[in-house]
Amino acid sequence: MKMNRNRAIRKQKGVALLVVLLLLAVMTAIAATMSERLVLGVDRATSQVSNQQAYWYAIGVEALAKYGINESLDDSDTVNLSQAWALDEQVYPLENGEAKGVIRDMQACFNVNAWLMCRLTQHPVRAHICSEFGVHC
Repeated sequence: MKMNRNRAIRKQKGVALLVVLLLLAVMTAIAATMSERLVLGVDRATSQVSNQQAYWYAIGVEALAKYGINESLDDSDTVNLSQAWALDEQVYPLENGEAKGVIRDMQACFNVNAWLMCRLTQHPVRAHICSEFGVHC
């Protein structure tokens, strides 16, 4: 009887070892999944912070350009392309890079989309110009 008991205890020890190993495997898989999700969350947060920072850099560069144009207007009664705001590409150093910007004089440009919103049948000249440029309305 004592021998049967020893065999039963040995079998139980083997089953207990298998159960512990199975639990360890499941816990390892769960920990790996949690770690992966944590890394993904950190990456998302970092990306959002970078996007916000880029947005505020753009707002700052735009404000700087407006300030430069206003200063040029205060200094002179005329606006021309020889003023400081009309320089070629401006480069401003930032903490982890640089911001580049160009201000273009768009006075001689027009918005084709707004122009085409009028009915072309009422404006034969516009219809002719559209056909010359290959724009089909």
